[in-house]
Amino acid sequence: MSDRKRILIVDDEGRVAYFLRKTLERMDRRFQVETVPSGEEALLLFQEGAVDLLITDLRMPGINGLELIERVRQISPTTPVILITAYGSDEIEARARRLQIYRYLTKPFDINEFTDAVIQALSDRPIREPGILVLPDRHFRRLVAALEDLSRRTEAFFALLINAAGQRIAAVGDSSGIDTETLSSLLGGSFASFLTLGGLFDDSAGLNFLYREGQQVNLYAVNVAEEMVLALLLDRRVSRVPVGVVWLEMKRAVEHLLEIVPNGGWGEPAAALDEAFSSAVSEHLDQVLAERSAPPSTTPPLGPEVQEDGETNLVGLN
Repeated sequence: MSDRKRILIVDDEGRVAYFLRKTLERMDRRFQVETVPSGEEALLLFQEGAVDLLITDLRMPGINGLELIERVRQISPTTPVILITAYGSDEIEARARRLQIYRYLTKPFDINEFTDAVIQALSDRPIREPGILVLPDRHFRRLVAALEDLSRRTEAFFALLINAAGQRIAAVGDSSGIDTETLSSLLGGSFASFLTLGGLFDDSAGLNFLYREGQQVNLYAVNVAEEMVLALLLDRRVSRVPVGVVWLEMKRAVEHLLEIVPNGGWGEPAAALDEAFSSAVSEHLDQVLAERSAPPSTTPPLGPEVQEDGETNLVGLN
């Protein structure tokens, strides 16, 4: 990331916007975080200068989050967007995919998932192609857990899951010294060729394995259906896991990932959204919900729902 990143949070609930802003500012001093209560005010800020990341609620007075994103796409087509909502429907899902949002967080959500999404959105290249994976964050957590488990079993120091366009979905481990953007792009292109090759044998849905043995790092990669690619990096000086065992563990991981992300992960999140919204909201945010109708304060005090020690992990809004 460059030295300064301008982040815009759009939410008509002042205390929630304040909490998210303080969380990001404490996380990284390079973050220049601004908050506004409406989409109309957000558009004015976009006209004043570039925004590196837009975080917006769905339901707000005036234009809603999706309408805001549509207008932002006309001003700044490549700005990554994180959409926060507790309301899911087929129409919302279709519009979110068309607008190429980076992450789709459902309420309530863990604040660590929120900060991880922000870091990844600011680290990844701009979105250039349609077909982005829209996941409820409970599914995203399961993806990350699956990658962590696979890394332990194979002694991989880095695990990466990307979509067919080479855009990161999830990653775990240490990628220092690795050009992950170029790696993702090359893997996406390589497996596009493999899938096309499979079509010659009327078997485009088959498994395609890629292996590169280096002096220090071994690369393993496999497609997950036709929409994703799973990759592992192993340090040859440390790992003693045989190649065949790594392949077996990756094959099992592919099956597990397809259970987590049914149908390749490109549809039907509405039911998951309903389930997420119906789950219990933590007690410390009940007051926020009860005071929803109150006008937001410009300098909201820290209360039970905003702890300076950073231990508050659950956010549930609307």
